[in-house]
Amino acid sequence: MVSKTDTAMTGKDGQNVPENIKVIFLVRHAKASLKDGLDDFSRPLCPKGRKQAEGVRDAIAQFQTEPQIVFCSPSVRTSETLDILLPALPVQTEVTFEEFLYLASDAQMLELLKSIGEETNRVMIIAHNPGLENLILALANANKSDNKSYKQVKEKFSPGAVAVMLFNGKWAELAKNSAELALAFRPKDVLGDE
Repeated sequence: MVSKTDTAMTGKDGQNVPENIKVIFLVRHAKASLKDGLDDFSRPLCPKGRKQAEGVRDAIAQFQTEPQIVFCSPSVRTSETLDILLPALPVQTEVTFEEFLYLASDAQMLELLKSIGEETNRVMIIAHNPGLENLILALANANKSDNKSYKQVKEKFSPGAVAVMLFNGKWAELAKNSAELALAFRPKDVLGDE
């Protein structure tokens, strides 16, 4: 289970993440229904996926650090995941749907992150695999990252999973091995085994 200590978003010294550190929340949509005649883009969350997203929402609500902007793929399953997460986010959080995030590559998401203005330090991307998993593994410096979280993402960034990355620098400088994977968790980590 993810504890309040895990979700407090503190640095390794136990202090809150300083305002000048960039915080990147990467969220994979929760479990979607089977195609059932729908095209991939139109697949909604299944009942288990809704429960997963609710568990993730409750964990995110405990974070002491919150995103200022959410970039979301416009697919039905990512939009529904966002709708469930929204109550855990500040009212003033800006939400932007980006067409290219539907099945985006890690390189495309990295370019999005590098284009963010310096007035913003905390962002969330809600998107799809394999792009998200590849992005996390590309950005994470294994020596600076939480070992358990790194191994978990490397094994599988499952539906509904969340990764929180920290970066000390300007967005334009974000590059391979430049960030710390501070925390990663799956829905089953907050809901218990299903």
